Amino acid sequence: MEDKLYDFINFTAHKNPYFPASMDKEDWMGESWLKHTEIQIPLGHSRYGGCVIDLPKGVDCPTNMKFAGQLDLEKISPFDKTGLLPKKGQLLFFADIKKSIGKVIHSDVENDDLTRVINEHEDNFFLGVLIEVI
Repeated sequence: MEDKLYDFINFTAHKNPYFPASMDKEDWMGESWLKHTEIQIPLGHSRYGGCVIDLPKGVDCPTNMKFAGQLDLEKISPFDKTGLLPKKGQLLFFADIKKSIGKVIHSDVENDDLTRVINEHEDNFFLGVLIEVI
């Protein structure tokens, strides 16, 4: 078996995490936390967690899984020194961490062709964070 060395792609989170508007802000939440309706989230922007999901038309969220994140490959792929990632489109991640199952969807569409879905919940991955710097 051949050893391979991979470089990591590092992300820096936006200073304002967001949570579902259906939730009340709790005392333990940081000052910078905002309801998802109080933050601008461009269509297709890379992020992890949260209730705001940008799906390709005709694709539904997997049942019994929560949205874990999405990557805008046009912005991410230039940092992929291995060349393994697709150059455009989206990678969408869904998971049920209690059952240790997940699903990854690759969509090869432009961000303008995505459809915004709001799936408010207070379970795993309820907190969303935009990726600000790659």
